[in-house]
Parts: sequence; C-alpha cells; structure tokens
Amino acid sequence: MDKQVIKQKLISYLLVQKDLLVRSRDQAKAARDSAPSAMESHSDTTRSEKEKLVTALDRDILAMDGYIKSAQKMDPKYMELIGDDSVMKVLLVPAGIGGKKIDDIILLGLNSPLGQAVAGKQTGDMIQFNGRKWKIG
Repeated sequence: MDKQVIKQKLISYLLVQKDLLVRSRDQAKAARDSAPSAMESHSDTTRSEKEKLVTALDRDILAMDGYIKSAQKMDPKYMELIGDDSVMKVLLVPAGIGGKKIDDIILLGLNSPLGQAVAGKQTGDMIQFNGRKWKIG
C-alpha cells in the first residue's frame, strides 16, 4: 500500500476527530454560557460542570493539533502481520493516536506492547505476541 495514501488517510482521520472535538467544545461553551451563574442559582452546578468540559475539550484539541503535526512529519511505517489464520494490517503511529482503525488498518501506538514488539522489525521478520507467531509482510 502506498505510504503517502496511508499518511493522507491518517491526517484526514485526525482532522475529522479534531473537528468533532471543536464542535463538542462549541456546544459545551453555549451550554455553559446559557446556564445560571453562581449568583443566580446557588445549587445549580451546570455552569461549573460545563466549564470543566470546555477546559478538557480545549486540552484534547491542543493534543490533537500535536498529533496532526506529528502525522504530517512522520514517515509512515505500514506493515502486515501474517498469522496462521489471519492478516492484521497495522500502521505504527506516535503514542496517543493508537487504538483506532482507519478502514481495515489498525493504528498501532509505538508505546503499546504490540507496537514495541514490531518496532524496528523488517519484512520477513518473525515476532511472537500473546502466544501467537506473526510474520511481518
């Protein structure tokens, strides 16, 4: 599979995820701004809860920006792990991006146990993971 196509799919996926975060943050801001303040209602905590949500989403958006920059700079490492009865298509990605799937390609974080097992391996190498043998194709 073409590395640039994979890289573009990853960047597009991350941009969509960022857009979802931005929209969620904007909705949380609107809900926060329309909630009663502490002066208006001493028992209603909606405003402070929404403020915490906005802060968390802002942090996630900032992290996503970092992931997008990393993806733009990375040289994609795509591989197929061939087992006895299955083939797993993986793309090694920086920590924080892994655990997702784009089409039939698993985003495999370098910090994950499997990511560490395949890092530095080449086509034809064998690895053993969770009691199974895999050939890197």
